[in-house]
Parts: sequence; structure tokens; C-alpha cells
Amino acid sequence: MDIWGPMSIVSVHGHKYFLSIVEDLSKHMWAFMMHSKGETRSLLRNFITFAKNQYGKNVKIIISDNGPEFCYTDLYNQYGIDHQRSCVETPQQNAIFERKHQHVSNVARSLMFQSNLLKAYWTYAVSHAIHLINRLPTPTLKNKSPYEIFHGDPPTLLDLKIFGCLCYAYTLKNNRTKFDPRARKGVFIGYKTGVKGYIVLDIQTRKIFISRNVIFYEHVFPYVNSENKTENPIKEGEGNFDNIFCDYIHNDCSTSITQTVSDLRVPDTPIHNSEQENLVDSTVGTKPDSPHVRRSDKVRRIPDYLKDYHH
Repeated sequence: MDIWGPMSIVSVHGHKYFLSIVEDLSKHMWAFMMHSKGETRSLLRNFITFAKNQYGKNVKIIISDNGPEFCYTDLYNQYGIDHQRSCVETPQQNAIFERKHQHVSNVARSLMFQSNLLKAYWTYAVSHAIHLINRLPTPTLKNKSPYEIFHGDPPTLLDLKIFGCLCYAYTLKNNRTKFDPRARKGVFIGYKTGVKGYIVLDIQTRKIFISRNVIFYEHVFPYVNSENKTENPIKEGEGNFDNIFCDYIHNDCSTSITQTVSDLRVPDTPIHNSEQENLVDSTVGTKPDSPHVRRSDKVRRIPDYLKDYHH
């Protein structure tokens, strides 16, 4: 067990720490968000009871550093738990957690960069990172996931969605008229333990809610701008998804495509075969810059693949 924090930016729910617990054999991980380190003892007691009731496992050994929040002798004596601590300024004795925290930090940081959410939502990125890590196969477990080793069955990956993507959550029928919207535009930010639903951040109201009926657009990130990647939420009435997707095309790329299309537009005057033969004979042995060089008036058509781009 170990505590990560304090975080310089307080989360939207006031959290500054989280207690992380790793099962030694499977490397399966749990995380519990905390406002202060004083919540450690109550969470520790609750987890011991949770492991006994849900998995039929008795916690026998707890490994931690010398933090005073882990000095809970009465609890350890009550359940017969052996508390092992690392020496002072010797983090390598708790190497499993040092590597785990680094792995979680790297994944959570990548999720925040990709979604461009405010840093106050870091708790959701950390929770989602742990959710992914528990389901990722690893060579240290013979290419099995921690979830499979711990539970005995492989995890289902059908509900995995991209963190921070655009989604539409179905609105409730209560207090909804026929002309009210049937869905709320939001951002997917994770899962809720014990609930078969998705956690959604409403773009307009910034409220966080859970919904089961959600449609995802995993290629669209509402808070990401294609050029400077600053916070730029999509507002209501700003066009369809084609406009949203076109924002990912750089302006220079769009300009070059337009120039290419304009270069292909030539006069639509047809040319006969006899004129083509004379054209070939007259251009033999001449320089490209000669004024008497004839240009072909053959009708050229724009390739079909260029019709997919709009400027």
C-alpha cells in the first residue's frame, strides 16, 4: 500500500491524494481518492472487510513505507496481519509500488494530454488509467492481465471507450416536452464501480452524471483544438460532425488541396485526334519556354478522391 500525493491542483471533488493497493501475486490494483491522509485508516479497515466478503481472501501481510497513517497496530492485531515496512529513504524496498505509480502516472498523463481536459479532472484520468492497466496483458504475468490472474477469468473489453471523446447521453423522460432535446452533449470520463453505466461530463453545464444509454463518437474530442490544443468546448449549434471532423485538417493542407483542384480546372474545349497528332509533331524538339508551344485543350476531370475534401 502507498499514498500518492499531494496533488498541486485539487480535483473537482476536493481530492488531493489517493490510496493505492496492489495485490502482490496478480498485481491487480485498487485506488481510493482522499481529501486528506487522515482517511487512510478508515479506508484500510473497509478494504480488509471488502476483500473478505467479495473474494474470500484474508489480508495476511501489508507492505508500506514508514508513513504514520499506516501505523494502525490495533487493526493489524485484530485481524492477525503482519505489517512490513521499508527502511527510511529506501524506496527500492517498495519497488512494486514505485513502478506502479510511475505506470499509472504515465497513462493518466497521456489521457489528459489526449482529451485536453482541465487538470481538476485528474481523479477520473487516474481511475481510468488503473481500469486499463488492470486489463492489459503483461509479460511479467505470462501475457495475462492482472484482472485475469486475480479473478480467474479474462475481462470483457466490449465496454472500453476512448477517454475524453464526444458522447451523447439519453435524457430522462421526466419533465421533458416533445420539443426538448433527446440527448445531452458530453464527454466520456470513465466508469462507476457498481453501476452499469458511463460517467459523462456535460459540456454546457459542467455537471457530472451517469448514464447507460450513451452514443460515442470516439474520433472527436470536444476540448481539443487541432492547432493549439487549448480548451475549446463545442457549443450547441456549431454545425454537424463533418464540420467538427474538418477542424482536424490543418489550414495549410486545406489550402494545398484547393490549389491542386484549381490547377486541374482547364477550358472544357474538346480536341480531335488529328489535332492531337499535329500537337505532338509540333512540340518535338522545342523548349518548354518557347512561345509557340501549343497547350493541349483536352478536358481533364478532377479525381474522385479529391471530391471528399471541402475548403
